[in-house]
Amino acid sequence: KSHRREVAFRSRQSTWPMLSVPEALYIISSAVKTNQDELTTTNLPLFNCNEDKQSFNNLVAYGHVTAFDIISKENVPNYRASIKDGYAVVSSDGVGDFNVATVSKMGENSSCTVLSGTVARVTTGGMVPL
Repeated sequence: KSHRREVAFRSRQSTWPMLSVPEALYIISSAVKTNQDELTTTNLPLFNCNEDKQSFNNLVAYGHVTAFDIISKENVPNYRASIKDGYAVVSSDGVGDFNVATVSKMGENSSCTVLSGTVARVTTGGMVPL
């Protein structure tokens, strides 16, 4: 039990300074063009990254935004991903202390199933177990 407590209450200090909302809004608004007269339309080439990875220079698109939605033909990622750190539980187990049976991390294939009486720790981007 003490190990679980250490993990839950470990220091989570950010290396980034905390900004107030007005400071953050100022930084964002000062980096964005707001005068419609300054905006121009540019046609950029589309490419298929699976066919020819060398033909596209990432810097071509730098500083541009799309004028319409770009929709993928496939789900990315192709699994149910967690949007934040948490635990996968068996809801019928109810409230209690449970052993962490596995950890699902982003980029790792985790095809596990959570069994009754256990939980799975799931990190941001990790596959949500069944």
